[in-house]
Amino acid sequence: MTAPGSEKALRLQNAADPFHRLKEITAILREPDGCEWDRAQDFHSMKEGLLEEASEVVAAVESGDPENLKEELGDLAFLVLFYCRLAEEKGLFRAADVYEAVSDKLVFRHPHVFGDLQTSDQKEILKNWEKLKEREQRARGEEPRFGEKTGHLPALIRADKIQSKASRKGFDWKRGDLASIFSVLRSEIDELEAELGATYEATDSPLSDVRRERIEDELGDLFFSVVNLGRHLAVSSERSLHRSTEKFIERFRRLEEAASTEEVNPFSIENEAERLGALERLYQKVKSDRGH
Repeated sequence: MTAPGSEKALRLQNAADPFHRLKEITAILREPDGCEWDRAQDFHSMKEGLLEEASEVVAAVESGDPENLKEELGDLAFLVLFYCRLAEEKGLFRAADVYEAVSDKLVFRHPHVFGDLQTSDQKEILKNWEKLKEREQRARGEEPRFGEKTGHLPALIRADKIQSKASRKGFDWKRGDLASIFSVLRSEIDELEAELGATYEATDSPLSDVRRERIEDELGDLFFSVVNLGRHLAVSSERSLHRSTEKFIERFRRLEEAASTEEVNPFSIENEAERLGALERLYQKVKSDRGH
C-alpha cells in the first residue's frame, strides 16, 4: 500500500513545469487530507497576507537583493494560485481563466504593439490606455466615473494616480511650471496656518469633530499639493516619504545610542524644555556626523 505522502510526492514529480508543480502543491494543501490551516482559509482571511507579501516584494526591490526578490515573488505567486484555487472550489473561475483574461486584456490595451496603432511617446500610450479601459467598462454596461476603484489605495499613491488620470484628460499645470505649483503649496500652508490660528497650541484636549475635519481638510490639501509637486518632478511621493522615514529611523537609533553614552542621558531629563533642547543638540550632532 502506498503512503499518502508518497502519492502526493509523485503528483509533484509528474508536474510538467515549476508553475504546474506550485499549482499542484496549492491543490494538495486544500484537499481533505491536506493542511488543516490552509483548508481553513477563505478569500477574506487571506487578504492581510496578500498585502503583506506584496509589501515584502516592494521591500525586496528596494533592498536590491535578487535572491530575496526571487523568494518574495514566489510567495506572492503562491497566493495568486491560492486565490485561484479558492475560486475553482466555488465554481467561480479557474486559474487558466485568470491568465487568459489578463493576456487578452494586455493584448487589447497594447494596440501599438499587437496592432497597427502608431504612438509618439509614453504619454500618448497612457492616454490611449485610459480610453481603452473606458471602452472595456462600457462594453460591460458600466459608465466610467473618474476616480472609481481607487479608494483601496494608500493615500499618497491614490493622490498621484488621480492627478495623473486628470493630467491625461488634459487638466494639469503646464509642464515645467514649478513656480505655480510652489505658489499653490505656499497657499495651502497659509490656509492651514489660518485654520489653526495664531494662538493654536497643542493640548491633550480632544478637538471637536468639526474642528478636526477642517484641519484634516487643510492638511489633506497640503499633502495633495506636495504629491502634485513630486509628480511634476517625476518623483514618487510614496517612495520619498518611505526613504525619509527610513532615514529618521536610522538617525533616531543613533540618537538613542549616543544618548546612552552621555553622562546624563537626555531622555531621562524631566524638564521638558531642557530635555528637548539637549536631544535636539545631540540629534543635530548625529546628523552632521553622517554628513546629511
